[in-house]
Amino acid sequence: MFAVLDLGTNTFHLVIAKKANDSFEIICKKEIAVKLGEGSINQQYISDSAYTRGLDALKVFKQAIDYYQVEDIKAIATSAIRDADNGKDFISAARKLYGFIIETIDGETEAEYIYKAVVSTVPYIDSNILVMDIGGGSVELIIGNKNNIYWKQSFAIGAARLIGPYHQQDPIDADDLCKLIAYIHHQLEPLEPQLSIYKPQILVGAAGAFQSILEIAEIKLDSQNAAVFDLEKFYQLYHQMINSSKQEREQMKGLDGFRVEMMVAAMVLMKVVLDIQNTQQLYISTFSLKEGLLLTYF
Repeated sequence: MFAVLDLGTNTFHLVIAKKANDSFEIICKKEIAVKLGEGSINQQYISDSAYTRGLDALKVFKQAIDYYQVEDIKAIATSAIRDADNGKDFISAARKLYGFIIETIDGETEAEYIYKAVVSTVPYIDSNILVMDIGGGSVELIIGNKNNIYWKQSFAIGAARLIGPYHQQDPIDADDLCKLIAYIHHQLEPLEPQLSIYKPQILVGAAGAFQSILEIAEIKLDSQNAAVFDLEKFYQLYHQMINSSKQEREQMKGLDGFRVEMMVAAMVLMKVVLDIQNTQQLYISTFSLKEGLLLTYF
């Protein structure tokens, strides 16, 4: 057996798996909302409370790893830890307390793992695709097909970075929404020429907030851990989300509690990319970084 730790900005993930033919079989899966970026991500600092939540989550992971007697472990840290001034301190504490050797990866490496995972769930698509992963700290965008990556970039516009400056009222203020959309468009300027070159007609969303809209809409997955999401249904859900209060989102069936605060920003990110791409179809995959790590290392 082997284990992967994906230490993200909003959520820490643990997957314990074993080999199964050319893929893997999941034995244990844990997801803990740590909100490392809460209140201080744009100051490049992990607050004391978030720091403690992160280490507490690693303690839970260590207990599971010991229970299953796992020796092969790959631990990866992404945006919040790699950008924080005290990120190295957190990595040192994790090693001292629990023996975890955590590797910090850059955004482009993260994008490669994400793409490998997502492509494995949509092998039946022959055309070029645009893959999008929305994290708390960063957004990864990758263009390619089932054989090659043609372009990839990580953008520091994750949902946790956006809610502070642009989502101060709930429901989001109309003026703030306009400013948020304009800001995302500006940040994503490098995407547009790549779309003209490679012409991906399909957007594939990777897990996370994308998986949340699948669950809200009660859409079933196909046999490959992916599903088609009707664009008309997406826009209906988008308008419902941006007009919702936090209390209303808390009552939405299928929306996990730790996504309530960031879901509006995530939906705006999705819509802006859909509009820029002028996509013909939206697919959603339940695979992302952690599955890419499993497919790569084990």
